[in-house]
Amino acid sequence: MSSARRQMHSCDICRRRKVRCDAVDEQPCSSCTRSGLDCRFIVGWRRKRAAARQQSQLQQSAHPTPSASSPISPNGKRSIQQSPRTASTCLPSPLQAPSRHCSKSRSSSESSQSTPSSQSNAVKGNGTSPIPPEEVALSINIAENGLHRFFRDGLPSSSWGVFDAPDSIRVTYVGTHISNMTHLIKLDEPRPHYLVYPYPQIRPPLRLGPRRRTNGNEHGDGDGDANVQSRDTQPPVLMDLPNTHEILSFPELEIRDDFVNAYFEKINPYFPVIDEYDFRARYADPDPDKQPPLVLLHSVLLVGAHVSSHPKAIEARHIIKAVLFRRAKCVFEMRHEQDRMHLVQAALLFTWHLQNGDTASCNSSFWLGVACRIGFGVGLHRNLLKDPLVPGRMPISDRRLWRRIWWILFQAEMFSALEHGRPPAIRREDFDQEPLCVEDFREVSGCTNDRLQASYFIKQVELSRIALDIIGLSAPGIASTLTTTALRLRADELNAQLVQWKLSLPSSTGNKASDYGDISLRMEYHTLVIHLYRLIAGVDTASSRTMDETEAQRRIVSGASADIVSAFESLNEKKLLAQCPFTAVTSLTTAAIHIAKDVQYALGAGPSSMLAVNSLCLLERVCIAAEHLSVFWPNAEGVRKVFRSLFERFTAALNGMQQGGHSLYGEPQLDESLVGGVDWAEILGQTWNSSSFPDTGQAWDASLFGLD
Repeated sequence: MSSARRQMHSCDICRRRKVRCDAVDEQPCSSCTRSGLDCRFIVGWRRKRAAARQQSQLQQSAHPTPSASSPISPNGKRSIQQSPRTASTCLPSPLQAPSRHCSKSRSSSESSQSTPSSQSNAVKGNGTSPIPPEEVALSINIAENGLHRFFRDGLPSSSWGVFDAPDSIRVTYVGTHISNMTHLIKLDEPRPHYLVYPYPQIRPPLRLGPRRRTNGNEHGDGDGDANVQSRDTQPPVLMDLPNTHEILSFPELEIRDDFVNAYFEKINPYFPVIDEYDFRARYADPDPDKQPPLVLLHSVLLVGAHVSSHPKAIEARHIIKAVLFRRAKCVFEMRHEQDRMHLVQAALLFTWHLQNGDTASCNSSFWLGVACRIGFGVGLHRNLLKDPLVPGRMPISDRRLWRRIWWILFQAEMFSALEHGRPPAIRREDFDQEPLCVEDFREVSGCTNDRLQASYFIKQVELSRIALDIIGLSAPGIASTLTTTALRLRADELNAQLVQWKLSLPSSTGNKASDYGDISLRMEYHTLVIHLYRLIAGVDTASSRTMDETEAQRRIVSGASADIVSAFESLNEKKLLAQCPFTAVTSLTTAAIHIAKDVQYALGAGPSSMLAVNSLCLLERVCIAAEHLSVFWPNAEGVRKVFRSLFERFTAALNGMQQGGHSLYGEPQLDESLVGGVDWAEILGQTWNSSSFPDTGQAWDASLFGLD
């Protein structure tokens, strides 16, 4: 029997190339031998015995059973994937071409629905595997050869783009001097050593289009270059994956542009996680290969919807954000992008969305943890400016962007840890990034973006560093390392740092704030003051404090609480509440708690005390501020309900004291729960009627979601 007759299995490389394979009994084929590739037979594969069986599998994959994770449209009647129309409505006219992801959605969807080969990938092997076998083989191949390619091609190269184009480079951080990678690189003594290096492909890339056809003449004999493997393997196609229809859907151009503009006008100046010049240039570029990364585009639209004043956004803000977040999160989880920094940026932008009430495995605290872990993995915490600025190293514009992203992550993580009383993912000894300067705000264009509020952000980072020290003094194990006296001395030092920080502000910011940056800094400063004095009160015992000291501390915290409430009122008056990040709810809650304590203190002073009336009025202002803030942050509504309940109870108690002449020392006694503690079960043991949830039967405008 001839070898051609005995040959029943193609090797993995030839099968992906779609070329004839002459391997016999799993011996290396001539094509792989000429190309210098490892001829493998990892993936089990066999011919289908009957066309009827293949047709049945194709029909099954073409009509999948809806799952619980399928995206549901706001009217609850049909998922986005079940819509008979594609996402092409995101381009209302042929003149609109804002995004390759959007413009390709029709052709890509039609291709996935009409090409049997792309659908049959989901049923290869035993017919039940959800992952195409060739994708598994490609992933294994990448894992086996990545480190070897790095040392063979990347380490000796003088080109920063040795593996990829400059705008899509993956980097690897070598770690500190205890890491294996550092010592492995040091084996190559003649060459200089750096903190980060370009790294080869780490996962199979996802393509938007259908699988390409190849032939044997396309590849030639090769010269053993491992890049041949990256070029010629068949990566998984985005259209083969679930939720593809949704992640390639976008709002209409006019709404989409409004969201992008809203983000760069209201958020990015104070939260500069995106290079505006680079993003806008890509967004306007008609070249499909130069469009913004898909995960960043969805994330920017998400945050833009948070602050947009577009009438349709105002009408259904939370619904729009939920849909956009689901799309961005889907792209994030499928790792569509190769540049891990895009994942850090997206995770930071995800903190602008409140998914539910979970504060551990969802929402800002979770996504900041994800961003920290990925950031540490790529060396975001290291001062890359120490690496020499020589050809073949990371461009200076990228280094500046990395520094900005690091300090954004740092300040957000500090205030998140402060809110929940949890250890932050960042310790002072873990990073060597130097403080920001104005030069760090230069973008890819080489110019400083006039929108970016550099002075605001620099002062905010300084405040965040003080916050890190305050959190450290409240750590559970601190008592075993510092005495009470040492703790008090350290708290006094932090108090002096806060005073010095406040004095260093410009007079316009320190006294009377005029814009969002000024008001925000004032609010965050007073939030830290309250947290510090909580710490001081916990360190000091009642016997160690004089009455004058206790009263002075109470007045300081009361003044800080009142100033926070005033800051929220100023933001609402200037229509700037939309620009508040998740930490705004933290500040408002912090102030409200102390105001409630002031009411308790005043009620204990007797019915003639006017302090209770003043504090009650301030508590009512907290409820009003929370109501306004809940338009953008729904969890602020929970704050409003809690303190509205307390306000009503305190008011009723004060009225009863005035009318009945009751005192704390006569009969009948005042309810001790209002003075010594709060009975939350009694106060909150009722059902609140909410009108803030939209009607689930409402038919939403298709232009908001890119659907028809």
